[in-house]
Amino acid sequence: MGGYVGKIIRVDLTTRNISFIDTAKYEKWGGGHGIGSALFYDIAVKEKGLDFENMDHNSPDDGGFHPDNVVTIMTSPLSATGVPAATGRTEVQGIGVQQYPIGWFTRSNFGGYFGPMLKFAGYDGIVIEGASPNAVWIDIRDENITIRDCDEIGLWGKDTTETQYMIWAYVAGQETYGSWISPNDTNGSTTQRPAVLTIGRAGEKKSRMACLIHSAACAAGQGGFGGVWGSKNLKAISVIGTGSVPVDDPAGLLSARLSNVRDYALDVDKADLMSLSRGMIRHNMPPTIMDAYGKTPTYFYNGDLTDSLRKEKKGPLSCMGCYAACRGRYKSGKANGASCAGTWFYGQADEREFQIEATDLINRYGFNTYDFFQGLPYLNDLAEKGVIGLSGSGAEIESDLDFSTFGSLEFAGELLRIVAERDTPFGDTVADGFMRAVVKWGRVDDLGDNTEEDKSHLRFPYWGMPEHHYDGRAEVEWGYGTILGDRDINEHAFAQIYLDNYWGERIPFRGTDATAEEAVRIYSSKMLPQANEYDSPEDAMQMLNYSTENIYSIHIVRLVAWHRHFTRFFKESMLFCDMKWPDFVNRSREDKAGSSPWVEPQFIKTVTGKNLSFLEGMEIGRKIWNLDNAIWVLQGRHRDMVRFSEYMYKSPFPETYKMPTYNPDKIKKWAYRDCGHRCFDSDKFENFKTKFYTYEGWDIDTGWPTRQTLEELDMGDVADSLAYWGKLGTD
Repeated sequence: MGGYVGKIIRVDLTTRNISFIDTAKYEKWGGGHGIGSALFYDIAVKEKGLDFENMDHNSPDDGGFHPDNVVTIMTSPLSATGVPAATGRTEVQGIGVQQYPIGWFTRSNFGGYFGPMLKFAGYDGIVIEGASPNAVWIDIRDENITIRDCDEIGLWGKDTTETQYMIWAYVAGQETYGSWISPNDTNGSTTQRPAVLTIGRAGEKKSRMACLIHSAACAAGQGGFGGVWGSKNLKAISVIGTGSVPVDDPAGLLSARLSNVRDYALDVDKADLMSLSRGMIRHNMPPTIMDAYGKTPTYFYNGDLTDSLRKEKKGPLSCMGCYAACRGRYKSGKANGASCAGTWFYGQADEREFQIEATDLINRYGFNTYDFFQGLPYLNDLAEKGVIGLSGSGAEIESDLDFSTFGSLEFAGELLRIVAERDTPFGDTVADGFMRAVVKWGRVDDLGDNTEEDKSHLRFPYWGMPEHHYDGRAEVEWGYGTILGDRDINEHAFAQIYLDNYWGERIPFRGTDATAEEAVRIYSSKMLPQANEYDSPEDAMQMLNYSTENIYSIHIVRLVAWHRHFTRFFKESMLFCDMKWPDFVNRSREDKAGSSPWVEPQFIKTVTGKNLSFLEGMEIGRKIWNLDNAIWVLQGRHRDMVRFSEYMYKSPFPETYKMPTYNPDKIKKWAYRDCGHRCFDSDKFENFKTKFYTYEGWDIDTGWPTRQTLEELDMGDVADSLAYWGKLGTD
């Protein structure tokens, strides 16, 4: 059987005990998220018997900060194999500390080459539990695993970049990069340096906005896992391996990869300017970023697209094994690897170079950039209104920050420093996240729609998390998926419909990749098994009807269920990268139809040898989704809690947001129409939840899984656990 290397490391930081788990026991869960959820359940629920519901998630020592919190770092069988946009990703899970009021069992993931290097060392994942009494890091060199004190080389207190350089020097010496090294003084050799996953000062000080950083800017951002590591006194994990990963059918894998490039990738050398502008990530071209807070599109590399890709033969960076290159590369070297929102957090900077420098700083401190992207304009607005003022000014909120310098690099540096160090009351409050800050400041009414013209609100629509630039009232599967889950989903399967139309209107020569009807027909035809529940393809297309009349219907229930099941298995367990998969509409094809859902099982089969169908993968995804919900229920989840922030019901989204719509009673034609300027109807959303819980086989009064559903999914032991805690739904 290919793909797996056989062992999962289990590290108890309290006792410094290192043991191993046989991967074969968990292969039925796929990999990544599926195995991580199963491990968390087995260790935290069955073995430790943690009383999750009585955790205090606002305590600096409880909830996700509790020593018994179990954190998993998992690869997939596709990691390190060459499967495009799946080779380099790694999944992180555990009780989070970022959400409010409860830090749900949650997830994050990151790219780069940490996951592949872990596989080369002989491990499919790592389980971390307990807390060290002093600062430590984990040094993995093939079969040799050592928990080392940070004091030995002075790691604690260093930023994420310094930490990685220091570990490289310690493990690999000072040899020229590319030279052969033997990390264990054995026969195994490699030209690589260790892959390091680390926290910065934000994590050391247990900020709830702290993330894990690998390489320059590969970040496990959401969930606050940097703060969780800080509570465990874990600075970093370094891994270097000299082994290999078994592949069941190497020739078949190579053929599948090459045919995917040939049949579905954009040919850069032959494409005209219009084609290049349409390329972006999903069709293997560099994405655009926004200059000066979203006003002017510009390409990542310093120089125009033609120079970077055709003349200099240089383009954006890729995670290992991916040809879709979506990570930034700058001549200065600052902020290399950052992409998308990771480059925007200081979009109000006076100069473009300040944005790049600030991006580099935030990654060195180890913060999740999206919190600041949403929060910085809000803080500045409070300062302009006199609500925030210098210490001693008598302002409602006092700060040592001089907001008159807002937009300068110096301001960004000082803000990040005081929040990371938590050495002032203002910095200490913000370090716990903007949601907890507004609660502490008594400004919860500030939650709402923050527009370009009015920065006086915070878009934090669910679980105390910042909106990810995709409004849930318009792109409803994003909003529903988030509130029914644990965090902002940050999953772009259907967002491409919105983005294609968004950029098509803003770049005069670009246009859209497909008409509304073409896009909806292609998308819905690939949404199995839900598409099979309809009498005709035309009826199935209603799953992509974002009209106000349709967003509470059984059609959207099926859309959300498909999305939850697909992402839980294919994106988060098999770790197909969110920014490339699924491949629905593909403009490189005459028929515009992408490679999903046919290519994902093909890649899985060539690597593992398992003849797993797409429908079987979707069923595993449904199983994982149910296990996650069971864990949330043990944490206290109830239907009544599944509710958006109040402004989502009271305030129409203030901007135009075009999505496909169709009204069979009025206009029988698919078109991109404005789905913004609307809000949720509270009663209709409650009715939607009832339909969704019914569809998933959950108790409609509580939202809890039922024994019948869990036993159908071969999870009778989970039903037993829920029954023991009095949390099992009624069939």
